[in-house]
Amino acid sequence: MLVSMDLNDQTWHLIHDNMPRVIGFVGDDLNPEPLPDEDAGKIIGRIQDGSERPRPKVVFDVGEVVRGG
Repeated sequence: MLVSMDLNDQTWHLIHDNMPRVIGFVGDDLNPEPLPDEDAGKIIGRIQDGSERPRPKVVFDVGEVVRGG
């Protein structure tokens, strides 16, 4: 998750305490570092590129037995 915000005690606690699947921040959890705009742009670009890729017609589950034809 990428969040653009003014970091202060209130916003830090808002993210840290209310989003249980967020495990930390870039840098140190107590002293997060801003992500440069260029790096954020690269991440967003990779996400957009991935959404445009073709998806498989058949999806297999882990442990499922697959037979060759």
